Amino acid sequence: MERLTEVVSARVTAEVAQALKGLAETNNLTLSKYLAHIATTVTPEESLRYVRGVKVPPDVDDKIVELAASIGGGSIIGSGTYKLLKGWLENRKKSLNMTDGDVEGISTILALAATIVSGLGIYKVLTQQSK
Repeated sequence: MERLTEVVSARVTAEVAQALKGLAETNNLTLSKYLAHIATTVTPEESLRYVRGVKVPPDVDDKIVELAASIGGGSIIGSGTYKLLKGWLENRKKSLNMTDGDVEGISTILALAATIVSGLGIYKVLTQQSK
């Protein structure tokens, strides 16, 4: 007797699994039916336009996606820089003879610089890869 179906499995991150489950639920499908639908109806180019379960419309220029990614990445790096630097300066402000305002100002200025530099770097890498 010929098998009509087969089991296909893949190891993915928890984020990807949740995104797929969420998309399946949104479309009122089981995960199996949703994956079968994607495999039979979505072209490879379209499937790459999904980012963490959010579909990027096909009319959105790649430059906008690259810009958004660089802004988001730069913001994350800037936020981390701010928190780390502020914590480090807070622990040493007496020995450095700094006020709370000094700590806040230095942390903010350097975090903004880190945001801009890292965002530009991410954008440059993304635009070079798309060429």
